[in-house]
Amino acid sequence: MNKVNRTALSIKPKEPYLDWANFAMTSYEGVEEMRATSKIILLPEPFYNHQDDFLKENYRELFELELEAWVPDRKFWPQQTDLDMFKRWFDVELYALILDFNDDDLSKESYWGLGRL
Repeated sequence: MNKVNRTALSIKPKEPYLDWANFAMTSYEGVEEMRATSKIILLPEPFYNHQDDFLKENYRELFELELEAWVPDRKFWPQQTDLDMFKRWFDVELYALILDFNDDDLSKESYWGLGRL
């Protein structure tokens, strides 16, 4: 087992996001189904002690990443988004220790999403 030199950020949708997704064009059983498909985003290690600073600087890109994941057509996106809205729509958790249970080398490939993070 190896330690990965990153911290991890998970973004899990809350009820307001589900309400928007269902209104915009998609139907889901509930927020728990959406939470089960949440993302893990790897960040440089120093962000562990600065989650609030990271969110202030990057919430727009994270918000767009989540909006695009469920409703790609921007015409259905909320007109205005801010950090308070992001916090109402998503739970964010930061993890300090990332362990790789597999001994194989890690690989990376481009993500189909916005990819600006």
